[in-house]
Amino acid sequence: MGGRRLRRVVTEHAERAGLGRVVRMHRQHRNAESIVGWLILASLPAVVAAGAFLLAGSPHWRSVVVGYAALGWGAAAWRRWGPIPDPDGRRWFVVTERGLLIWSTKSNTALWAIPGQTLRTQGGSLAWHDDGQAHELVVPAVSQRKALLRSIDNQAPDPSWSVGRLASMASAGLATVLVAQFAAVPLALDVIRGERPGDIEDLFRICDGGQAFSGAPPYRGPGPHPVAVRLWTSHDLRVQADRLASDDVQLVACPHQIGRSSEALRSCTWENGSTEIEYQGHYRVEIYEARTAREVTSFEISGSDYVSPVLACAPYHVNLDERPDHSEVESYPTEAALAARLGPLVDGEALG
Repeated sequence: MGGRRLRRVVTEHAERAGLGRVVRMHRQHRNAESIVGWLILASLPAVVAAGAFLLAGSPHWRSVVVGYAALGWGAAAWRRWGPIPDPDGRRWFVVTERGLLIWSTKSNTALWAIPGQTLRTQGGSLAWHDDGQAHELVVPAVSQRKALLRSIDNQAPDPSWSVGRLASMASAGLATVLVAQFAAVPLALDVIRGERPGDIEDLFRICDGGQAFSGAPPYRGPGPHPVAVRLWTSHDLRVQADRLASDDVQLVACPHQIGRSSEALRSCTWENGSTEIEYQGHYRVEIYEARTAREVTSFEISGSDYVSPVLACAPYHVNLDERPDHSEVESYPTEAALAARLGPLVDGEALG
C-alpha cells in the first residue's frame, strides 16, 4: 500500500475510532544494532586498505571508499525497508489528536486504537487499559522513536524537526557529497573515459612497473608530445610537463643509474673527519607511453661533470652532526642536457 493511500485509510480509521485527525506517523523498521556492528567491523579493513592505497599513491583508494559508502547506504536501506520478522508485519504508530493508533500493514487493520487519557509510557514501553484490562507493549525500532515517546508523555505532538534530526541529516548529506565529489565521480569518470593521473607524480608509477593511464592522450602524430621526467627520488626534473596539466602528458621518462665515472669529480673532508666523494653518474632513460605503458624508446645520458670551485666542499651545505663518516654520490644530468635529448621526442613525429 502506497504512502498516501495508507495515510488516507489510517486517517479514516482514526476518525471512526474517535481519535481525531492524524498528526504524525512513525514507521517500524529493522533493529540497527546488528547492522551498525557489521559496519564498524567492516570499517577496519576498509580504513587499512584505503590507507595503504593512499600511501602507495594508488587511486584505488576511491574504490574502497565508494564500496564502503555503498555498503553503508545499503545497510541503511535494509534497515528502513527490509522485511520485519514479526507476526503482524510492519507496524505504524500513528499519533492522533486524541490518542494513538497502532496499524498493521500485514493485516491492513488497526491492532489497537488507544485514547490518549488511558495511555502512558514505562521506559521504552506503552501501557494502557482497555475494558478494565491492562496492556503493555514494547515500542520496537521505529522512525523518531524518542519523539513518539515524548509525544505520548506530553500528550502533544513533538516538533517534526529537532536539532538532532537536522544535525544527523546534515552529516549524512555532507558525507554523501564528499564521497561523491572526491571518490565516486572520479571513479565513474575513470570507468567511462579511462583512468587519468591526478597529478604529475601519479605518472611515475609506470617507472616502477605500475599500470598505464588508459584515459591519457595517445602518443601519435606530430608534436608536441608532453613528457614528464623523474631522475631521482629527492628531486624531480620535469620537461614540458611542468607547464601542462598532468592529464595532457603523453610520455613518461624513467631514468635508471647504470654506472659512474672511475675518477672522482670532487672529494671533500670536513672538520669532523667525515668525507664525501662525488662521481659523474651515467643513466639510461626509458620512455613509456602514458596511455599504454609500452616502451617507446630509450637512450643513455651522463650526469654533469662540472663542479663549482666555490661550492665544491662548502661546509654550510651540510649538518656535520648528521653527516655519515663516508659517503659517495653521483652527479645528475642537467635539465638543459636532458631537454636537448628529449627535444626530438617532444617536438617531432611520434615513433612507432
